[in-house]
Amino acid sequence: MSKQIKLQYQNNIKRAILPKTYEDLLNSISSSFNLDSRYVVITYKDDEGDLLKVSNQFDLDQATIFYEKEGLKTLKFTLEIDQ
Repeated sequence: MSKQIKLQYQNNIKRAILPKTYEDLLNSISSSFNLDSRYVVITYKDDEGDLLKVSNQFDLDQATIFYEKEGLKTLKFTLEIDQ
């Protein structure tokens, strides 16, 4: 079964499949919300309530490990624009 994520930008939330690469995550964000991925800040909330930033492949891998360890149905990424 594919791992599910939610992408939230402002009041819009969309479902997607958890990509294997950071580049694929950026492409999914760009196509889902018509955003320039160069300016997108991606975060998710961990089990302690801290917001963790995803800015490269290592960060995405850590988010995936968290997702699997916690047994989550979906992993929610919050998107903001940093200009």
